[in-house]
Amino acid sequence: MRKNIKELLVGLFMLILLVPALVACNNASKPETEFVSIYLNTNYEVGEEFKAGTMVVKKDGKEITVDVTKDMVTGFDTSKAGKVVVTISYEGITKEVTLTVLDASKEAIEIVSVKFKTDYKVNEEFSGGELKVLIDGKETIVTITKDMVTGFDTSKTGEFEVKISYKGLEKKVTIKVSEKNSSGDTGWLPWV
Repeated sequence: MRKNIKELLVGLFMLILLVPALVACNNASKPETEFVSIYLNTNYEVGEEFKAGTMVVKKDGKEITVDVTKDMVTGFDTSKAGKVVVTISYEGITKEVTLTVLDASKEAIEIVSVKFKTDYKVNEEFSGGELKVLIDGKETIVTITKDMVTGFDTSKTGEFEVKISYKGLEKKVTIKVSEKNSSGDTGWLPWV
């Protein structure tokens, strides 16, 4: 009987030592994924369909760009005007984003200013941006998505004019594409 108790205690002691090691091994094999940023149209009109966007995630220590598609989004509803909270899911992580659904009878009056990256490297992905737009007398921030921009091409070096369109309004911005960002700045055009 005494031998059985001794064996049982040794077994429990070994189990106590082994469990943390097994948990550490299990955690080490799981890739770390986290949201860095999301570029998604956050303003919709009543009845408007979902517009794909992009997000940057950090996976296993590397930042990658991922397209945000409708099947990754839950809670999307543009049937009435107001605020809508949607959940974006990607590889087991989620991020909530608030969308504004506008009444179609309220038109954008003017683009007040734009915040847009203007310095790119060859073959660099679109980085999004923001517009300040006057809608129904109120200033609203609109996320710039790929489908709002024409003329964006980073396949070769040079300076190129891109056009940002929103509800029939346009804003032109010049981007510079270089082999290497030699200026050391972020390349973002501040609110202008």
